[in-house]
Amino acid sequence: MGNKIIIMKDLHERLKEPFLSAQIDLAEWVYKQEWNNENNYFLQLGDLYHFYNPSPKVHANVIDLFENKLRFKKKIVIAGNNRHEYNRSKKEYVIEAVEKLKNVETDYKPTIRDIEGFKFLTLPWFYDSIHKDLGIMKDYYNSLPEKYSKESYDYIFYHLEDETINFDGEGVIDLSYINTKKRLGGHIHKKQKNYNLGMPILSRYDEKDEPNELLMIDLHTKEETIIKVPKFIDYYEINYGKEIIEKDYEAKYMIFDITNCPDMKKTELDYIEKYKDNTHIYFRKFEVKLSDNESIDNQVFDIKNNVTIPELMKQFFINNKTDKQVQDKIKEVKNNETKLD
Repeated sequence: MGNKIIIMKDLHERLKEPFLSAQIDLAEWVYKQEWNNENNYFLQLGDLYHFYNPSPKVHANVIDLFENKLRFKKKIVIAGNNRHEYNRSKKEYVIEAVEKLKNVETDYKPTIRDIEGFKFLTLPWFYDSIHKDLGIMKDYYNSLPEKYSKESYDYIFYHLEDETINFDGEGVIDLSYINTKKRLGGHIHKKQKNYNLGMPILSRYDEKDEPNELLMIDLHTKEETIIKVPKFIDYYEINYGKEIIEKDYEAKYMIFDITNCPDMKKTELDYIEKYKDNTHIYFRKFEVKLSDNESIDNQVFDIKNNVTIPELMKQFFINNKTDKQVQDKIKEVKNNETKLD
């Protein structure tokens, strides 16, 4: 039986519940799998962390994952995009925390790897001001030096938007000129061309109902196997008044939208009070139906911390005539997991 490489897309380790508990459960599940052994290899496709300034607890969980749960011969992590992986104020990558561990390697620049005859190229995201010798990431990747572009690969693994993705209308990084049998990207969470692997664990609402997966490739036969990951976390929608019974839902951690509420604030308080001791049930949104064409939404992200509606911030700015510069700073702070996220 040939040795394998296990591929994992974006993990987005963070402090917020129920994501933190679900990620711990995922690590325990991986630890128990037969393919998690010292004969095989592991590759993570970027955005290992959700924030570039993670809490000590998140760091501890990531270290535990790579030091104690992943038993592979070699563990490779490629750098994710700057919002998640690079701390501009400290001028350091957050994934530097794992590269000091045994059998862990990190790729910050294009890297050619050959593992037991399985040849692949990794293309991490890099912030333009970090690697000044490379220049602008988009330009560099659209025309790689010959030492990369003239080689042939079994795979290209990357954390960027290729020519099949165009979210912002600014064009793309065209990798079609590189000679490779296959490609697989991180960064794009939902399955689609060249990104056709499910996330290992749900990280946000628009991944609702998406499969959670890993990819296993036999290094010698190049045979691919999709590994189905248990549904540790998912979003659900139910009508007001319906009893939430855990066994009726696939995911261990359930985040609910409650619709058709007769009174939004009272409903919110009633549900939170009723399920406050259940460690697996969370609420995202309460919706009062006014008519066929309008509704009022109240978003509640965590029944433990009871973070309030997104509109509250906007209303605060209006009520206090907050300066635009201060508004921008507050919005920046919102991305800090120790604050509002």
